Amino acid sequence: MSRYRLIKNNIYGKIKMIPFPPRAIRHAGGSVLSALLGPTNTGKTYRAVERMLHYGAGMIGLPLRLLAREVYDKLVLKVGKQHVALLTGEERIEPLDVRFWVCTVESMPLDKKTPIVIVDEIQLALHAKRGHVFTDRILNARGTIETWFLGSDIMGDVLKRLVPTATHYRFERFSKLHYTATKRLEVLPPRSAVIAFSIGHLYSLAERIRARTGGVAIVLGALSPKARNAQVELFESGQVNHIVSTDAIGMGLNLDVRAVYFAALHKFDGQQLRALEPWELGQIAGRAGRYRKPGYFGMLQDSSEGLRDWLIESIENQHFAQAHRVYYRNSDLCFDSIVDFQHSLRDMPKTRLFQPAWNLPDERAFQGLIQEADIREKASSREGLQLLWQVSQIPDYRQDSDSDHHQFLAYVYRQLVSTQGVIASDWLRRRLKRLNRIEGRIETLLQKIAYIRTWAYIAYREHWVENPIHWRSEIADIEDRLSTTLHEQLRQNFVDDAARAKSDFIEPQGVHQKGNCALSDRGLLGEIKHLCFVPTSWALQIYGNKNLRRSVRAIVSSVVDNLRTEVASEELELFSLKSSWIYWNEHRIARISKGRTAFSPKVSIMPMDLVQEPLRGKVFRKAQMWWNECLRMLSEELDPPTESPHLSALFFELKQSLGVVSRDKINNLWSKLSREERRVLKNREIVLGRKSLYSKRIFQPHLWSTCMAIVAYQKQVSVDKLTSSVLWTEADLTKSNLGYQKVGSYWMRIDLWDRVVQEHFRDPSSLRPISWLKCDEDIWIALKEHLPVKSAQAKARRRKKNRRHRKRKQTSKKT
Repeated sequence: MSRYRLIKNNIYGKIKMIPFPPRAIRHAGGSVLSALLGPTNTGKTYRAVERMLHYGAGMIGLPLRLLAREVYDKLVLKVGKQHVALLTGEERIEPLDVRFWVCTVESMPLDKKTPIVIVDEIQLALHAKRGHVFTDRILNARGTIETWFLGSDIMGDVLKRLVPTATHYRFERFSKLHYTATKRLEVLPPRSAVIAFSIGHLYSLAERIRARTGGVAIVLGALSPKARNAQVELFESGQVNHIVSTDAIGMGLNLDVRAVYFAALHKFDGQQLRALEPWELGQIAGRAGRYRKPGYFGMLQDSSEGLRDWLIESIENQHFAQAHRVYYRNSDLCFDSIVDFQHSLRDMPKTRLFQPAWNLPDERAFQGLIQEADIREKASSREGLQLLWQVSQIPDYRQDSDSDHHQFLAYVYRQLVSTQGVIASDWLRRRLKRLNRIEGRIETLLQKIAYIRTWAYIAYREHWVENPIHWRSEIADIEDRLSTTLHEQLRQNFVDDAARAKSDFIEPQGVHQKGNCALSDRGLLGEIKHLCFVPTSWALQIYGNKNLRRSVRAIVSSVVDNLRTEVASEELELFSLKSSWIYWNEHRIARISKGRTAFSPKVSIMPMDLVQEPLRGKVFRKAQMWWNECLRMLSEELDPPTESPHLSALFFELKQSLGVVSRDKINNLWSKLSREERRVLKNREIVLGRKSLYSKRIFQPHLWSTCMAIVAYQKQVSVDKLTSSVLWTEADLTKSNLGYQKVGSYWMRIDLWDRVVQEHFRDPSSLRPISWLKCDEDIWIALKEHLPVKSAQAKARRRKKNRRHRKRKQTSKKT
């Protein structure tokens, strides 16, 4: 039997991977080039992974992050986590002793030398948006010993021209595909997959299947790996018998699907509604019939479209017309100038084999960014232009409009070329906080996952953020919790657990905590937040409230024990303030609300149903004692030190305004103060500034947080961020009453305002305020435009005063 027949008939576990023919022609760099071509269910990826294991090292480029994670997990099980790296746009795991590189095709590190390099799904070189990347890898990705190209056999003719030295191997499916008549949605056979190409249509189909069969799994390209795997597990474990998916099922998902039914044959590709190519339909239909089991495909009866006879025959036989052109874009770019860069991007070899990849998202972003004068100026250097191109390549996972996406990229680039050279942590923290709320509908959670993917892409770029390890960990944690909640939402909406639940409640198994989520071996039980447990509806139906709370109390027992120990101690400094909430560590203990006066509010304990009596009462009394001590310290600073009527009236105004009072209110009182009274104010560090009379001691962190809490419960606003900010950008009417001065589009703390203005009068070119305000030079330049200018009269008075001082000094010397 020939070698070709051995490879063609190779079955998992039957025949070991045979070496390729020694007569294979080697590439100029010494690598043997091989093309493994064939339809789905031929074991190409399995052979590739086995070949990497044979060499003990290698690199594989895969089309999807989900598929890359799947191959990564398989390699980790075989060789250990310390030897496998995972590189995708939104994820980077790179241990010290890397032998195997699992990447998305865009993230392949071509400078790494490995015995074998594998590029999977090379037929995506025909994709209008991503095709140029696959073409580049076919031309340039090489292993030191072997290079494999995996994909559909429609690439055979193109590969012969792209890499004429490659040896081609054709594989046949392990099982047969058969066309079946159209089916009504209500009578779909078990283990069926329904394919739709719009989210609304997909949800509609899923709801109809759920109403008929009791449950359905959902797979979308927008799902995170964890959510996708959880949905797949519902189908694979037999909890549901149907799965509804987009064309994301067509690559790398090895499911036990017996039949695939198309709800439509057209899809919107981001620019236009187009018909799916025959090979794309074959790729999706090929998911039916794993290994030796026959598969079936057809159309839903509800669909207005149909498969023609020639197309049915092509899909059944998995024979499609050969491709003749692939997308190409030059990757050897010149960064000497913007014009040279644009010309190099358009360089094309003189061959009809390549189709130019034009109007791509990164090119549109680049063209939009260079329209900004300041960005164009920054990009005049080689380093600035390279950075601008890297920023332009940030994917638009959010599917925003071009203008919104370009505005976001412009902000990122300006921060990267600023004096700090990295994205501001405060800006990043504010945006992540919005995504850290795990509640919401399915559409909201999908949108948040898309946003978090963008931030993950940015966090994994070298030197783009401060403390990248911290941000990568936080982003991964947010994505993990969003994925858990999304899976639970999908399960609640499309899996009817209550119909299959037993009448008696059962004990949850494998209960553990991850972040703020309580999980069991069946999924999300609920959310643990501020020592309070909020169960999900399906968990209550299956396990019952009593069983759930008993299990959750067991996993938070260590936290409750720590609380009991600290409350028993004499130490009061175990609480903190955030807005009008009293916290212990990260847990809300009590809420402060409006009372008779600002200094006599109401304090109410939070539910904390995971903390039982009498500990809960002890925590409340301790929190009350701590808050009363905070009010006492603030009152001491704002109470008059003597019985002077003028000082008493002045301190009354200060106390009513929490340490910062406008000059208009106290001008008359100030003029009546004696020299001794003003000396008393100076000793108490009370200063008459340009706009206000204020106490410097109020801005100490412990007193300032108390003032913020009083404002929060008096005005019922959230001011937790102001406790440590000297410069604030968001407009809020309450800031005028919090000791902040409006400066352009910013709010500056009043004590810093006086200090900055004084320094500006002394030396307008001084940069010292930058360190005081903790801002960059660009913000300081913007602030300077709104600072008061020293008038001519003031300058004249200053010169006159200096002359009198010099004259007095000369007179004293003569005497």
